[in-house]
Formats: sequence, structure tokens, C-alpha cells
Amino acid sequence: MNKEQAEQARKVHAGFFDKTQKAIEEGYYLEAICQEYAAIEARTSKIMDSLGMPCGMPKKLKDWPNVPLTTRLRCLKYFLSDQDLFGKTYFDGPEEIDDVIKWIDDRNKRIHALYTDTEKYEDMIKANKKLAETGLFYAKTFYSERTRLKNLIAKKSELLDSKRIRCDKIYKSCKDLILYLDGLGIKKKTK
Repeated sequence: MNKEQAEQARKVHAGFFDKTQKAIEEGYYLEAICQEYAAIEARTSKIMDSLGMPCGMPKKLKDWPNVPLTTRLRCLKYFLSDQDLFGKTYFDGPEEIDDVIKWIDDRNKRIHALYTDTEKYEDMIKANKKLAETGLFYAKTFYSERTRLKNLIAKKSELLDSKRIRCDKIYKSCKDLILYLDGLGIKKKTK
């Protein structure tokens, strides 16, 4: 990325935080929540791409399906737990990634409830405000973690190159990788 592209990216990211904060302050909670989700998804893809994981680069690997964000977060949780390699992250332990997955589930329920649950609209507004405020915190955490990993990879590229997670070379599909992770105890939470 050249200097001009870096400056443009900085403006886009700063604009995201400004727009999202303004949306929350003005009561546009669903707009904020949607922007936060998009930011978390984009940063997760960048992190996965940095780690060499195919789900971070779905356009490059046409035979890999579009991997759901919650699946990518489960993988990220597992791989970032290797503190010897990755050091201290911005996440307060693996359980914070579980909290992000719960936030995504809550977000999905609230968006669908707009259509199905018209009786409790006022209660939903209050809940949406809290969800928007929490989402902004998570989005900032993902931005910080992406920057930290990018810098770490630049400093330790030879170490990380040998340990890149090349699941596309090991597993036939994301489903196979998830079965492997489930065997390690990283199971998807079910209702």
C-alpha cells in the first residue's frame, strides 16, 4: 500500500468511527449496528488473510465457500490462543470472541424482530442502543487487533511464514476444518 492509499484508508476508517458514533448519538441504532457488523466482518477477513487462511481470501479460492463470520471467528479464537506465537491480543481472552459471536446472534435476532415483533418496538429501541454501543467497542477492538497483527507479521515474517495456517492445503473444505476444531474442543454453541 502506497502513502496515498494508506491516507485514503485512514480517512475511510476514521469516517466509519465518526459516522457510527453520530448514528448512536442521534438514535440510528440499527444503522450503527449494521456498520459495526460490516467493520467486524471486514477486519476479520483482513486478519484471516494476514494469517494465510483461505476464508480471509474467498475471492482467491473459488472452490472454498463463503465462510460465515461466526465460523471465521471460531477459527480466529483457536489460532490467537497461541500466545507464544501471537503474543497478547486486544481481546480479553478467547471468551471475548465468544461474546462477539453472541453479539452477532443478538444483532441478527433484532434485525429479524423488526419484521416479526411489532408489539415490543419501544423495548427493542433500548436494547438496540446497548447493542450499538457494544458493537462499536468490538469494531474498535478488531481494528486494533488487525493493526497489531499486521505489525507483528512485519517484524516476525520468517517465523510466521513457517506457521501460516494453510487450511486449504490441509483440509478439503471449511467443514473439514471445523470438524477438526470441534475435535479440539472448539465447538459451536448451540441453542
